[in-house]
Amino acid sequence: MARLAVPTIADWCSVDLLEPDKQVPYQAAVAHVNLEKLEFARRLGEQYPQDLSAKAGVPQVIRTGIAELYPEIPQSLLESSAKDEEHLRLIKQLRLESAMVVPLRGHKGRVLGALTFVYAESGRRYNKDDLDFAEDFARRAAMAIENARALSEAETARACERALRGEAEMASRAKDEFLAVVSHELRTPLNAILGWTVILRGRQINTDLDHGLSVIERNARAQAKLVEDVLDISRIISGKLALNLGPTNVPEAVESSVETVTPAASAKEIRIVTAVPDQSLTIMADAGRVQQIVWNLLSNAVKFTPMGGEINIHAERVGSEVRIAVADTGEGIALSALPFVFEPFQQADASTTRRHGGLGLGLAIVKQLVSAHGGTVSVDSEGPGKGTTFTVTLPAGSALPTIKSSIDVPSKAELVALTPKVGPRLDGLTVLLVDDEHDALEVVGEVLRERGANVHVAPSADAALKQLDRVRPDVILSDIGMPDTDGFALIRQIRSLPPDRGGRTPAAALTAYAGKEDAQRAFASGFQLHVPKPIEPAQLATIVANLGGRSQDPV
Repeated sequence: MARLAVPTIADWCSVDLLEPDKQVPYQAAVAHVNLEKLEFARRLGEQYPQDLSAKAGVPQVIRTGIAELYPEIPQSLLESSAKDEEHLRLIKQLRLESAMVVPLRGHKGRVLGALTFVYAESGRRYNKDDLDFAEDFARRAAMAIENARALSEAETARACERALRGEAEMASRAKDEFLAVVSHELRTPLNAILGWTVILRGRQINTDLDHGLSVIERNARAQAKLVEDVLDISRIISGKLALNLGPTNVPEAVESSVETVTPAASAKEIRIVTAVPDQSLTIMADAGRVQQIVWNLLSNAVKFTPMGGEINIHAERVGSEVRIAVADTGEGIALSALPFVFEPFQQADASTTRRHGGLGLGLAIVKQLVSAHGGTVSVDSEGPGKGTTFTVTLPAGSALPTIKSSIDVPSKAELVALTPKVGPRLDGLTVLLVDDEHDALEVVGEVLRERGANVHVAPSADAALKQLDRVRPDVILSDIGMPDTDGFALIRQIRSLPPDRGGRTPAAALTAYAGKEDAQRAFASGFQLHVPKPIEPAQLATIVANLGGRSQDPV
């Protein structure tokens, strides 16, 4: 801007700007026809900054927004503007003859600074026409300055946003990776604990040992549920919770949930009463998540209901809603605590003397899952000692007429059991197990051998490929997280083999990496199924039977 003015309309031009949100002008640029005097003028501006109290010149123009014209610069003006004798001497060396100072007026009249035009060596003089031109020039310059500042601020904001987004994504990835590792490290030992507990309880053992194993099993299941709750709340917070919608039979979901919590309820001699008048009530929902909703509510009721209590679960269609209510005769909830029941990590008693454990996630997950289905959940309690009722409502618009599932898969009650005596036989099937965890190989192998399968084991992907050169398994069960070569790479190598070398062998990823992304990678790599640990022995046998093309009839 200053260079454009020199030498056409000035021998010397300076640009003084106000910093945003400040009233102190600074010399942003200066141009002079004489290069030696240019540096001199620049140093002068730095050594003697503008006097804000001055009654003329740049400070006055910035304050008032009114331009000043000096066809002839009077000696008195120079003397009044000088701060000391040295300053006056330096000013006189510039030979200031005629000057204009015009405001840089931006949007809505805001003054951004001032332009100073000076005639010196050339002997020219400014007049009113020159001032009109200079003011028009200043208006255009002010627009350019505002646009440049806006662009700079926008670029800065975008850069900050990109940086923050990058940091957030990195933090999210780090959190997901951490949770995946935690999940893997917790699920792996739980799989061995639950597997051996169920196996041993199915054998002839004395009462004391059976009681001890039932305690181990119950607590291992509680630990597995905590892992699931932590992963679910993480998915909810990060917006990664997805629903797999399909026809869902409400009575079956209720029945499966009751079966799951029955061992814990029996240990406290709690009676569970189920009332579902319409056994054909089917809605469009995520069957697994609906079961999880009911399971969480029942687990909560079992936790807070004393010995010998009762839990009632009722499901029916009422007008425009499908309602599922879980009522208990337990400890109840204080009125002051009711508004916070569905908040994550909130517990009525979080003191060190509390009587009930847990992370306070179950009910928060219930609320999010119900909301994801377009429904609501409420809680009622008359106070401590008077029990609690949770009511889930789903919109009747999602209710369907009687529908028999078209998927040729047995119900959960048929597939999943708590003892190894329920489930299909695997006689004649050859199974290749791949896992770097010795305990995992041992417990899964024991489950399958008890059902008649011929089991081969491999502690690594390389060992599995060597086994395929000697054995033609009917089914492959492989872990994902293994050193050197993981399960994804293993199944890709197997799928690259010709059929006569096992390239089309049905395979399931039996893994402690249980996230949705892990399942998608498993399917994309070539697995037919992704099965999270820990897994019930009966369910494991059913999966192997399905992959091996065997009957699912339990024996």
